[in-house]
Amino acid sequence: MSESSLEDATKRHAWLSASINADRVHYYIEDSPEIADAEYDAKMHELEDLEAKYPSLKTPDSPTETVGITPQSSFAAVQHPSKMYSLNDVFRIEDVDDFCNSFSDDTDFLVEAKIDGLAINLVYEHGILTAASTRGDGITGEDITENAFTIENIPVVLNTQNPPQFLEVRGEVYISKENFKHLNEQVELENEVLIEAGKKAKPLFANPRNAAAGSIRQKDAKVTASRHLSFIAHGIGVLTMQNAVDAPKKQSDVYDLFGAWQIPLSPYVKIAKSADEVKAVIDELGNTRDNLLFEIDGVAIKVNSFALQAEIGETSRVPKWALAYKYPPEEVYTKLLDIRVQVGRTGKITPFAVMEPKTVAGSNVAKATLHNGQEIKRKGILIGDIVVLRKAGDVIPEVVSYVPKKREEMLADAAVLREFTMPTVCPSCGAELVREKADDADIRCPASDTCPAQLVERLKYIASRNVLDIEEMGEEAVIALTSSGVLTTEADLFDLTPESLRNITTLRTRDGKRIPFFYNDIDKDGVSSMSKNAETMLREIQKATNADYYRKVAALCIRNVGIQTARVLAARFKSVTALQNATIEELSVVPNVGPNIAKNITSHFKSPHTLEIIEKWTRAGVFEIVNASDESGESEAGSTSETKVNESINSKTFVVTGKLQRFTREEIENLIFEHGGHAASSVSKKTYAVIVGENAGSKADKAAQLGVKMLSEDEFSALLSGETES
Repeated sequence: MSESSLEDATKRHAWLSASINADRVHYYIEDSPEIADAEYDAKMHELEDLEAKYPSLKTPDSPTETVGITPQSSFAAVQHPSKMYSLNDVFRIEDVDDFCNSFSDDTDFLVEAKIDGLAINLVYEHGILTAASTRGDGITGEDITENAFTIENIPVVLNTQNPPQFLEVRGEVYISKENFKHLNEQVELENEVLIEAGKKAKPLFANPRNAAAGSIRQKDAKVTASRHLSFIAHGIGVLTMQNAVDAPKKQSDVYDLFGAWQIPLSPYVKIAKSADEVKAVIDELGNTRDNLLFEIDGVAIKVNSFALQAEIGETSRVPKWALAYKYPPEEVYTKLLDIRVQVGRTGKITPFAVMEPKTVAGSNVAKATLHNGQEIKRKGILIGDIVVLRKAGDVIPEVVSYVPKKREEMLADAAVLREFTMPTVCPSCGAELVREKADDADIRCPASDTCPAQLVERLKYIASRNVLDIEEMGEEAVIALTSSGVLTTEADLFDLTPESLRNITTLRTRDGKRIPFFYNDIDKDGVSSMSKNAETMLREIQKATNADYYRKVAALCIRNVGIQTARVLAARFKSVTALQNATIEELSVVPNVGPNIAKNITSHFKSPHTLEIIEKWTRAGVFEIVNASDESGESEAGSTSETKVNESINSKTFVVTGKLQRFTREEIENLIFEHGGHAASSVSKKTYAVIVGENAGSKADKAAQLGVKMLSEDEFSALLSGETES
């Protein structure tokens, strides 16, 4: 080891240690973290790597040897009866394999969702809650007893005639996703009043964890009570039973006791007997985490046997018999570089954030929607802010809020932060932007027939997989088609020919060369042949003339009519002529439609631009014109089938979840629509039944909670054929 490398490592170690301890203060004490969890985890792992390489750097006060931070708040300090540990975090599934495979084959593991909340300790004496405290540094926490009494699902008295003499319950205080949404809605209502009065808007709560931590530490317990916090137990400290024979032998035994005593438990707990079973739970929770009742940041994996836990032991910071697998971060902090606007396919002007690129939820993100100008004001975001960027699962990235402490620091350093103002004219065509009603949040470009940006967005949507699914007609191709003037309206889409593509002079890069977009370089005989991607695109355009009728309805780009609503409309109005001639009253009673969308539909079909599209697409074979008085019930060419109203399904809402064996998801949803029903994406009290496949997950859990009927594929098929009663 060279002297210079040790010197550099020592300096880096000192910086990391100080930085992590400062982060812990912001996170555990002030409930206002200045970096995202992923960045904190990266620092900790770098520190661990340094100490592994240079063992002399590890000291008892290193962050790798301590838990949390010693309480520094105005709450009274309280010593825990037994130490509260943290969990060792891992980010690679291979580490889960290594952990599980380090034990004998007959080892059971308790696997549960790791709630992103605030760790607390509850103390019961003879079955009565006597104290509650935050984890703090694992030895000393903050006394939050009075506030814990306001959390409705924490039992003050255990539900047992033979309570333990002494009990420590470890768990998490959290805010459910639903209550978190309501909490920020309340802030937004307050901000409307503040903005109208010319005052500064309050920042929204960045995430449920910070909201929960801040709420439990309120000096006024009434404020804590108003935040609708919840608690879930996930561990145990000291337990003294009246009869030692009754003492639990496993973590799962403890959960059985907790359930009997009415101590709240997570619905997402399973026993696994191998690494493969553990990983299956990780996959299941990862795939359904957006639909869980609360936010999670990973999965906790614990050896179930207490005897084996005692044999394995702990380090000064973490138990060696447990670990936490962390999913890729769904939230990161980044700098907001600019706010720009884009024009949508129906003319809506949407602001979007341009940020320093960050990896979030497994993908690199540099842009995120901001929805509308009112939302920017409600969130109080300024260009130049450090912001919280979120991308839950496959959801579109969004800017959640700014980071207040970072703004204070930047303003103190005279950093330039500026407000964003929505434009008054369309950035694409220059038309004056309008609000259709005075209280509309959205502004729109009214020049739908001539606005270049709207045409590009409509063509991209028409060609997308969920609509007409035209391969090789992505954004780059659409821009080439429109910027060259070959397509000035989607009405001409089905009239494209190889010769019309020859006129496109737009170039694309291939193998480092700039070449014509749709034609290859001139060969030795002076001939320029059409490229494979152009051949494919033209072939796919013609193939789209035979697409399902509901997809063609969606391709008309009617405002607020997406693919699901298009399915319902296609099932009710079997030709484009019938849909054109439908009245507002007839449209309003269709599921998913209602009066406002009905007005959009009738208005859309009055537009000369729409009439031109229908005329040219009909000539190209996309639509059939059916006489309005024809009651034969013929459906449009390309429709999968006509509607067969089934009273067991008609007007009822179904949700499909899990892996199906006999149907694809699209097939079963088509069957629901074709028989007069509605397929929804989430379970509610209005859901008639949930069709359940393998690994159904949280939607099945919610159906059970709400008492919603659950059907297997066979039971749904029987319902479809009328073999069972509804």
